[in-house]
Amino acid sequence: MKERLICLLIGYALGCIQTAWMISVFHYRKDIRKYGSGNAGTTNMARVFGANAGVVTLVLDMLKGILAVCIAGWIYGFSFEFTHLRMWAGIGAILGHNYPFYLKFKGGKGIATSIGIWLAIDLRVFFFGFITSIPLLIATKYVSLASMTAMTVAFIASCFFYAGKPHGTEVILLAAFIMVSALIRHHANIDRLIHGKENKFSFKKKEKEE
Repeated sequence: MKERLICLLIGYALGCIQTAWMISVFHYRKDIRKYGSGNAGTTNMARVFGANAGVVTLVLDMLKGILAVCIAGWIYGFSFEFTHLRMWAGIGAILGHNYPFYLKFKGGKGIATSIGIWLAIDLRVFFFGFITSIPLLIATKYVSLASMTAMTVAFIASCFFYAGKPHGTEVILLAAFIMVSALIRHHANIDRLIHGKENKFSFKKKEKEE
């Protein structure tokens, strides 16, 4: 339990580095949480400030997940049997990204960070999520739908690859947490998708304040 808590705290500390908020406030002199959808994440940054801001945010948010997993690996080992500890660090990064304490727990949705986590933990899971979500994004232009699909497929893939393995049940449960977290954070998007009101993605800037 001690090792899990340490990994969780390491991840949370890294996740609290609010890339979108920092870029928007210190570079653009605007709080991204007051513009567009109000979300401090890649998609809203791209919509409000353009493609470059979106790409930079995506890469840096992915790096948070990658670093959290790698630091846990450097401390406890990168072998398959310690995958669960690296996953706990990833969970911490998602929680820090979504609920940063110094921003009144108002952060992003954790998708880019989750992508980084799977990229660092298991390329097989990352690949299955990627090959399903990217074509869906291209076909529908719904980032939210593609994001939720990627996390759901990643969970299903983790069930296949980790069932019966050391700490496999724990890894699968943590993968389920990542999926459920993504669905919860996208609850408003789900409602708009159901009612046909979800915005399609484009790199065209929209600086309308909410």
